[in-house]
Amino acid sequence: MRSLLVKFRTMQVNQLRGLLYEFGVTFRAGRLTGLTEIRERMAELEDTLPGPIVLNLQDQLRRINAFEDDIQQL
Repeated sequence: MRSLLVKFRTMQVNQLRGLLYEFGVTFRAGRLTGLTEIRERMAELEDTLPGPIVLNLQDQLRRINAFEDDIQQL
């Protein structure tokens, strides 16, 4: 169960990275480093990305957080 959740989290992070790349946004390699950078740059991203993309970004970050919580519980 845990390994499946890790795979889902990885897929979600890769999807997020790909989505942002389509809009010219890149961030550092590594899951923790990259997610930390995204969270730190949220105000900048909200100013530069279209509204629906920002909402999608926030949803994906919530899903990643939920996966991380579930993985920790297991």
